[in-house]
Amino acid sequence: MIVPVKKARVFVLEEQKEKLVIALQKASLLMIIPNTATSVDTTAENALLQRINKAINDVNRYGKKKSLFGYQSVTYENFMADDREQLALLENIEKHIEDLNLANNTIKKLGEHHDKYAPFREIDVSVSEFKASMYARYHIGHFNSDDLESIKGFLDEKEIPYQLLADSQYGSALLYASYVDDEEVIAKDMSTHAFSEVDLPDITTSIKVYVQNLEEQIEQEKAKVKDLESKLKELAKSKNLLELYSDQVQAKIDRKTVNFAATERACYIDGWVRVDQIEQLNETVKAVTTDFDLELSDPSDKELPPTALKNNKFVSQFETITNMFSVPNPREIDPNPFVSIWYWIIFGIMMGDIGYGLAMLGLFGAALLLLKPKGSFKKLIYVFFYSGITSLIAGILFGSFFGADFDLGAIIGNVFGQQWTSVVLNPVTDPLIMLGFSLVFGILHIINGLGLKIALLIRRKDYVGAIADGLSWILVLVGLLFVAGQMVLWPSIAVLSYIGLALAGLGGLILLFLAGRKSKNVFGKIVGGLGAIYQSTGYVSDILSYSRILALSLSSAVIATTMNLLAGMIQGSVIGFILSLLVYLVGHVFNFAMGLLSAYVHAGRLQYIEFFNKFYEGEGYLFEPFAIHLKRINEISFSREERR
Repeated sequence: MIVPVKKARVFVLEEQKEKLVIALQKASLLMIIPNTATSVDTTAENALLQRINKAINDVNRYGKKKSLFGYQSVTYENFMADDREQLALLENIEKHIEDLNLANNTIKKLGEHHDKYAPFREIDVSVSEFKASMYARYHIGHFNSDDLESIKGFLDEKEIPYQLLADSQYGSALLYASYVDDEEVIAKDMSTHAFSEVDLPDITTSIKVYVQNLEEQIEQEKAKVKDLESKLKELAKSKNLLELYSDQVQAKIDRKTVNFAATERACYIDGWVRVDQIEQLNETVKAVTTDFDLELSDPSDKELPPTALKNNKFVSQFETITNMFSVPNPREIDPNPFVSIWYWIIFGIMMGDIGYGLAMLGLFGAALLLLKPKGSFKKLIYVFFYSGITSLIAGILFGSFFGADFDLGAIIGNVFGQQWTSVVLNPVTDPLIMLGFSLVFGILHIINGLGLKIALLIRRKDYVGAIADGLSWILVLVGLLFVAGQMVLWPSIAVLSYIGLALAGLGGLILLFLAGRKSKNVFGKIVGGLGAIYQSTGYVSDILSYSRILALSLSSAVIATTMNLLAGMIQGSVIGFILSLLVYLVGHVFNFAMGLLSAYVHAGRLQYIEFFNKFYEGEGYLFEPFAIHLKRINEISFSREERR
């Protein structure tokens, strides 16, 4: 149901603002209306939050991955505590990450120098001696190993002193010397032999010593990295403190962004409160200060207040299905009690298998117990879990267990020596009966939607509209049900056809005379009435859309049966039996997954297109009170005193 809301204005003294905001966030009763006249700078808090989240992501690489079934709960007292340990942990992790990055960058730079000069490590002469020579110039570099004979021939021919060094990824290393006067000519000739020169390092030692020093430094930095990673692994064990810190800072940001307007003597905030929680709001504010005032008012006709939904545990889970289409507006009827039943049943019929129903109950039941999901995702898991019940029931009525024939009633009957059966129909062997059932089911679904339209129009005191736009079509559809029932099920009861035709005719007359009631001239009224009757083709299309119930239940059963048949065909040997198990597993997992997806989509489509277009307006927004929103941790536990 949709709970009415009122606009609340809370006045307190300036010095009580912070305590009030904390109390309101804890109580989760008031949906605060933002005050755009003032703004608060949260740059520092947002920067801190970014640091925390970055540290969590960084430390995740060094600790154990968060368990899929992990659950972190803290008391409200601990959540609100300003613990310096968390800030110290953050700064410690940041320092270690910074040192680690610096060490890795150093290793990278040292490694680049090492790779560059390692091929010349055989040179045991001081580089400073090379550079100090007045008459000779020394050159080091690489050439293609395939050109070894060519370049040796050139050097020998020119009587250039040289030394061949080690091979590397860059080619063969070479050291040669030239007179200063011949340097440019020789360098040009060497370039024609694809010689790539490497600059001599700016050192006083030999390249051999230089490379050895680089290797020692690299090993030292690697040891530092290993030590830092070991320390980060230890720090990662306290990651839960950072996750708590992240949610704490986010809660502080949320509180800081609550803007108060000011009067001469006090300050105030505006918000929405549910009418059934007004007294709780009053007690919450009173617990902070007795110097307050709470003003309540109804929303104006021009205002669209938030939609506050209050349903039982079963219905509330299906709110996520409705909200995916549009949140109901507060001035209409809550469709969720009806959507929950129809969606639940349609989903189950589309899956329609005992095995798949049990799999849904087991899989999604375990997900609820172990994953402990939150928010809309939790509701969606509950939708699948509950739909496992109807899938199981439909499977019993269809006599299907993972696609195999399974008559539960016959099994129970054998125990008591009775000939019982629980199979009502089989979509595979009785497709026409299943089609008829699907269409009748669709008519009942549409009639429910029209009934809600009548209720909505009566609430708005549009009694003529309720008769013209709702009752008329119900009479037509009920009339068609009577006629179809006489033709298919009870051909000997001719009176059913007369009753059905009378109801349909009465509905048609109402449409003819009242559908064009808003037109000011007779011609417009006649055209409006005839147009309304022509709209019956749309209802035919809507009813035929429910044939997808047959299509999906049939496809699921056929694929399951086919997989069983394929597996049975290869069970002639031990290897064949093992392979058949693989066929069973892959086939039924695929069919189960596709069945879930198809039922989820098409059961929703029947709500959105065929059901909602009869009465639903939507375009609302949810009542979401100011509260603590948890992202990293799972739950805040409250003691009895804190709940009060």
